[in-house]
Amino acid sequence: MFFEDSIERVSLKWIHDKANQIIIISQENQLTKYIISVLTHNLIRVRVWPKGEPVTARTWAIVDKETNDVPYEGRLRHEISRNNYSNDTCNFTAIEHENELWISTDTITCKIHLHKPFAIVWMTNHEILLQDNPVCSYQYSTSTQQFRHTLSRPSTDDHYHYYGLGEKSGPIDKKSRRYR
Repeated sequence: MFFEDSIERVSLKWIHDKANQIIIISQENQLTKYIISVLTHNLIRVRVWPKGEPVTARTWAIVDKETNDVPYEGRLRHEISRNNYSNDTCNFTAIEHENELWISTDTITCKIHLHKPFAIVWMTNHEILLQDNPVCSYQYSTSTQQFRHTLSRPSTDDHYHYYGLGEKSGPIDKKSRRYR
């Protein structure tokens, strides 16, 4: 099941919570929320809450700066803040321009189109680094409680190569192959 009802024109709205230094993005008539936190100048955290609140209370996604590890039992999601990852302040800007939301730090920029299903284009030095699949980037199955995130490859894929996945059969260059 897609978060959005259709891939037609949608309307995303956003709020900048300056007290917590987060940006909350939601779609009208939907429970789904996308929470974006800028932790450092090169680390931006994106959380997806398909029911409007976290699906799980704990996370194992981000390593602690002091211990360089994640506890076996994980950490409470709300305990992770940008103060844990940066001794100095990390300034970022959030600007809406021509139906797009641009979130920028000194080194990384993410662009979100506000009239299409939620997808992020990640850029550094005005060059696309990574891009979500614009049609079905974030999927959540209510029956299995599973979440899927898909990316799109650059259209000019000639100079990109993808090597090995640990298996011993087939060509070593996995370019143009699809895996689940």
